[in-house]
Amino acid sequence: MAERTQRLDFRLKATHRKLIERAAGILGQPLTSFAVQTLVEQAERVIAEEAHRKLTARDWKRFLQILDQDEVPPALARAVKRRRTAQAR
Repeated sequence: MAERTQRLDFRLKATHRKLIERAAGILGQPLTSFAVQTLVEQAERVIAEEAHRKLTARDWKRFLQILDQDEVPPALARAVKRRRTAQAR
């Protein structure tokens, strides 16, 4: 059985709508398809990032211990570098 569709209505500035329409046109997609796809992808990204940010109590305690050290552990330095690279994209 197909999932029932629902409406999502919101207002946006004319300049934002024109920008979104332009991007949809570049990809050859209808405005609605482009908007839904973009919103869903962003929502999935936000949720995935949130899931990776949560630490167990044990991991949080270890993280705080690492912060108290004078030297940054190599694994932590690599993780920070990967995160910064991913954010720059």
